[in-house]
Amino acid sequence: MKKQENLLRELGRRERQIVEAVVKLGEASVAQVLNELPDPPTYTSVRTMLQLLAKKGVLQFRNDGKRYLYKMKATHHAVRTAAVKNLLSTFFLDRASSAIAVILDLAGDQLEADEIDEIQRKINQARKEESLGTQASCLPLGSQASCLPTHSQARCLRSQEKGGPLT
Repeated sequence: MKKQENLLRELGRRERQIVEAVVKLGEASVAQVLNELPDPPTYTSVRTMLQLLAKKGVLQFRNDGKRYLYKMKATHHAVRTAAVKNLLSTFFLDRASSAIAVILDLAGDQLEADEIDEIQRKINQARKEESLGTQASCLPLGSQASCLPTHSQARCLRSQEKGGPLT
């Protein structure tokens, strides 16, 4: 799975756009992918890039009459993980807490109790791993975690990032 994540992280801009289109569509022909792309290149260019992505092991394809249908070879988890790693490194300087604060701001009051419980479980797991001397694998938030289940999750994280108190 790490190999798939690394492959996905190394894709160029257009390759990522093509992969995103395939993920969105589930399984797609060249024409369908072409219709999903912003400022699309030629049909031949998209077909070539799809074939190259298949050779790289990112996509797989099957014959459907006279056309090929492409779908992800990587697991859904690998695709999501690579996308989030790219997002973290590009916009958040690899700081998970900053990204989580933005996500919580966007979620606002839309977080369900079960979602908050899931976040708390991940935080507890990270704390447990940290106390055992291992690197946390999910949410390396350290002491910032204690305020997440409250209604003011994002405000608390932002305050702590600036050196403020827990709220």
